[in-house]
Amino acid sequence: MKLRVVIPTHQRPGLLRRLLESLASCRKPEGFLGVTVVENGERQGVEAIVAQAPRELRVCYLHLAQANKSAALNLSLEHADDELLLFLDDDVRVEPDILCAYVRTASRITGPAYFGGPLQADLEVLPQPWLRLPGSVRGWSLPAGSLTVDSPRFLGANWAAYADQLRAAGGFNPEVGPGGTTGAGGQEREMQHRLHARGVAAIYVEQALVWHWVPASRCSVEWSIRRAWERGVAYGLRIREKGLISWTAQSVRIRLREYREARTETFLALGYSMKLEFAWWRGYVTGCLQRFITTTNSPGTGRLQFREQRSATDAAIYDYSNRHRDTWAAGPLPPNSRFAGSVPTASRISGHAGR
Repeated sequence: MKLRVVIPTHQRPGLLRRLLESLASCRKPEGFLGVTVVENGERQGVEAIVAQAPRELRVCYLHLAQANKSAALNLSLEHADDELLLFLDDDVRVEPDILCAYVRTASRITGPAYFGGPLQADLEVLPQPWLRLPGSVRGWSLPAGSLTVDSPRFLGANWAAYADQLRAAGGFNPEVGPGGTTGAGGQEREMQHRLHARGVAAIYVEQALVWHWVPASRCSVEWSIRRAWERGVAYGLRIREKGLISWTAQSVRIRLREYREARTETFLALGYSMKLEFAWWRGYVTGCLQRFITTTNSPGTGRLQFREQRSATDAAIYDYSNRHRDTWAAGPLPPNSRFAGSVPTASRISGHAGR
């Protein structure tokens, strides 16, 4: 079983350094190929951080001038063979057994499969209890003993798939996610839906835990409402796959369930929930309209093919420009990082610029 870690990064070198330090503390399974770091957008000193990474991580550095996470993931696919790729966001830290856990589980599974693990939050501040925040902020896991997942549910900060299956599914959609033209988030979830449609099973890896750094800005009313709009756009973009009436009806059921489960005991929480629902549905309409008017090279499916570039027309529709990505400068780690000062200074490595 061959395993490679892929880390797309954009303007957060300090957090990337923290992740590499935590990976250095991990147990390395047999077949571990190393780490690929793909910096997208303006260079922020990541190449120097990679050069100082521990030698045993075998870090490969790639750079993409375009600030687009999906395009960065596609670049990593171009440099991969048929190995299992573990995708980690640059703002997580990992438990020491995560690499072995993925390899153990994948080795037992026969047939096409992709994998995902739980996520817990490293919170800079405690959010208000009535805020409706996504799993990347509040944490996400499945009940103990879970294995097969019935629908795409894994968070993009901690999941794995085989490179050849990702390529067969068309690669990541550069219109979706940070740097995309549609405003929709969730490029990993969009890919998982396509894998699911191709009969690829979703397998939960309970021991593959990551900790996600959550700054105070992501525990605010404004951020949560903006995130709801982005999620609504992502749902609307799937309208061609599902059909307008059936998909809208299913969306209504999902929103009603989430609203019932929300804490709305106070007038403030009630008003906030109404604003959030309005933002979601506004995003949903936006996504539906974009899906109906956007022409792709796969008529009737609304999907992009691997390596397809964004057209000038699409770029003019909506200049997303990574507006919901937090910027971190190189320097001290977050104050609650459990890895600050815990890893010795690494030796400089060579040959990190590519495979």
